[in-house]
Order: sequence, then structure tokens, then C-alpha cells
Amino acid sequence: MSDWDKLMKFRILKYVLLLAAFLLAGCRWTGNSRGPTPPQVTPTLAGPVIVPTIAAVAPSAIPATAVSPTSTPNEETVEPGITATAVAAEAVVANEPSRIEFPAGATTGTYTGNLDPYSARQYIFWAQAGQMVHITLHSTQESAGFSFYGIVDGQPLKRVENEVATWDDMLRFTQDFVLTVQTREFAEEYTLTLTIEPLPGATDLEIWPIVDASTGYIVGGTDNAGNWLPAEAALAPLDAGLLMQAYDDYFLQDLVTARVNPQQSPVCAQPLAAIDGEPELGEALLISGRWNSMPRLPFYGVNPEPYVSIVRAELLAAGLVDPVVNIESVTLVDLEGDGIDETIVVAQHVDVSNPAVAEDDYVLVLLRKIVNGAVVNLPLHADFYASANDLTYPSQYALQMVRDLNGDGVLDIVLRGERYEGRSLEIFSVDGDNSYLALRADCQP
Repeated sequence: MSDWDKLMKFRILKYVLLLAAFLLAGCRWTGNSRGPTPPQVTPTLAGPVIVPTIAAVAPSAIPATAVSPTSTPNEETVEPGITATAVAAEAVVANEPSRIEFPAGATTGTYTGNLDPYSARQYIFWAQAGQMVHITLHSTQESAGFSFYGIVDGQPLKRVENEVATWDDMLRFTQDFVLTVQTREFAEEYTLTLTIEPLPGATDLEIWPIVDASTGYIVGGTDNAGNWLPAEAALAPLDAGLLMQAYDDYFLQDLVTARVNPQQSPVCAQPLAAIDGEPELGEALLISGRWNSMPRLPFYGVNPEPYVSIVRAELLAAGLVDPVVNIESVTLVDLEGDGIDETIVVAQHVDVSNPAVAEDDYVLVLLRKIVNGAVVNLPLHADFYASANDLTYPSQYALQMVRDLNGDGVLDIVLRGERYEGRSLEIFSVDGDNSYLALRADCQP
């Protein structure tokens, strides 16, 4: 082998060894972006680690001094100077609210009771805007507390967390208020004293007007002696504006202010009211009495089929020959609170879009009730037309609602009437086996 051949073999072997070393080193080289991705190692730092900003990071500590809020505190804020004490989240209410009603002429009542630990008893009372109310609670271990709020607006006037055992202030709204006495970890005997001062300038005689929202009729009113008053006798409380409760057939819709309308009707003598803000109240009835006007709920929309034969018998007995039995509504309700339901049946076949009636037309509103163990029919309206007549101007009726409108505990019947170019509203009162028209508002050109 020549020296040239030896030199070439040496160079080839050298290049092979260098290439092998290069390839072995390349497997661990991090400088080549085309090589394998190295594992990521997080270094240990002596200083603080910077954390990226994320939404809603919880603070690690609460400042020793609370920062005063710049906005108005909400109603959950504890009153200044009052230390909030933990109260059982689920206090057991011992009763349905008991209504507080003072005897005639009285302004203060005292109520006592016993409560187990973590239990509560509720009361309900009615008061007017502008009246001063004073509440005091004493308990054997002085651990019981009380709260109260308005039913209509839901606004709490005092919370049980506020441990002060008294409340003295003027009410801003006329409504029912629920007052709750509540214990904590101890059983308690308590004495609750409630004082409701008369309104400034109030007299012994109180008048509570009744207004029909859809027509503006001042229907009349009642007084605190339970008397029904004609519209003219119920105007005075409305002169300066009166806060009234607007009810539909079941629920309270709104609190509104009504006043005597300065623009009375030029075509009829029925006094009219105006409602501030002109809210949309539909066929609501505005009342101002301070009692529970619906102590018992009616059942509307009862199946009319069982009453078809009853209505037919009434129509035939009235001299109609071939009447069409058309029952528009049947309602069950315990009017008198004796546990026995009465039935109100509205049946009619008449067209009030013109003054005429056809043969065998009729309007029949029946109150069916049990008197001395027997069912009797008390007609609230019974108009029968055995022959046609072009100028009769019939009325048709609908049951608008049942409510206690004079505070005697008996539900009164409110009927809405319509006839050719006219509307009416009637309130019937029931007394045993007698029913009578207590108030009527009507306007027809």
C-alpha cells in the first residue's frame, strides 16, 4: 500500500469518527430549532413570582380596617352602632299571622306568649301612612327579637338582627304589616306592646271610600260603624288625595292615590275619581279599609253542567216558553265564614249592543245558599222577557269579585253591568237568608 493510499484511509476514518461524534452530540443539542423539543424546567427563584392577572382573584386577607363604601348602603346594611348577632337560619314559625285589631277607641294593645328556642310567632296589623307606631318587646332572658315589614311593598322596617327591642317611627305607606317575634338559643316568655297613634286631626268617625278603577266611579263607601255610605258621603277623604289598595278578583295589584276628579261628567250625576299617574288597573276595585278584604278565597270557573236544570226550572217558572240556557259563570265561595259554600250563578241570553230584546231573552244572577238546612235561590237579578221589545235597554252582568267591603267579615258580591251606552257597578250584601243591594254606581247618557 502506498503512502497515498494510507493517507486517504486515515482521512476517511477520521471523517467517519467525526461524523459519528457529531451525530451523537446532536441528540442533546438545544441550539438547533429542528431538533427534539427539550423538557421545560421551571427555575426556582429567590424573589416573588409574577402571577398573570386573572378575573376575580380572591384576596388572601381581609384588611384590618374596613373601607367605607362610596355608594349608598343597601337594605342589608346593619344599622350603625348595632352589632349583628347570628340567628338561626330556619326559625320555626309557630302560627299563621294573628291579626291585631284594637277595641273601639283604643290605640294600644299588649300581647304575650311562650316560644321554644329558634321559633317565631307572627302578628299582622294595619296602619296608615303618617301614623306614629311604637313597638316594645320584653322577654324573660332578653334574647328574643322582632322584625316587621310591609306586605305590599315588602320593605323591612326592622330586622331581627337589630337587637334593639323597640321601634318608634312614622309610617310612610298605608298597608298591612307583619310583625315577627323570634327566639334564639333560649326558650322565652315575651310581652309585646304595640301602639298606633291616630292620625293628626283624625276624628272618631272614619270613612273608607270605594272607587271603580275602570270607570272612575266613586261607588260609595263604608264607615267604622259598618254602615254603607252613598257616594256623596264618601267624598271628603278623597278631597286631598287618598292612598288606596287596587284589587283584582284575587290579588292586590297596586297602591294608588285617588282623589275627586275636578272634571266631573257633564251627562250624569255619578261622582268620579281620578287616579294619580293613570295606571293601567283594568277592572280593579279601589278600597281603603284597614281589614283583610278577602279572608276566604272564591273558586271561579266551576263546571256549569250541574246547574243547567236549575236555571231552566227558574226560566220556565218565570213564564219563558223555550229559553236557551246560557250559563256564563259559576262561582263557589264561603261568604259568611261558616264553612258552607254559597254558589253564584250568572246565566243570561240577551244582546246589549242595541236597546231591543227578543222573545225568551233573560238575565238571571242567582245566589244559592243553605238556609235552615234547605237550599234556597236568592235572585240578585231576575229579568225575564217573554215577548220581544225594541226599547227595553236590557243590562247584562258579570261577577267582578267577592270581597269584604265594610269590615263585617262577610264577603260582599260585586257585579259589573253593561247595557246599551251604559255601565254600572253594584255591591250586594248578604245577611242570612236576605241579600240586598248595598251600593250602586251608574252613568248613562
